[in-house]
Amino acid sequence: MYYIHANPVHHSLIKDLTQYKFSSYNALCGNSETNLCRDDVMEWFGGKNNFMKYHTEMKSKVFNDDYLIED
Repeated sequence: MYYIHANPVHHSLIKDLTQYKFSSYNALCGNSETNLCRDDVMEWFGGKNNFMKYHTEMKSKVFNDDYLIED
């Protein structure tokens, strides 16, 4: 899942994965209605905070920089 969300960052389209309007990341973290299986995804990660923390930690490991995804 991180690979998909980070692809636009990897290819230098954006600096922050939350900026990519076509990403499912924002839909998964948001509260708006979506066709995505948000509850299932959040269950896999143990909740929204863990989902966001996972992405922050992966970004730091993959891109070797400090990074915080804001709620």
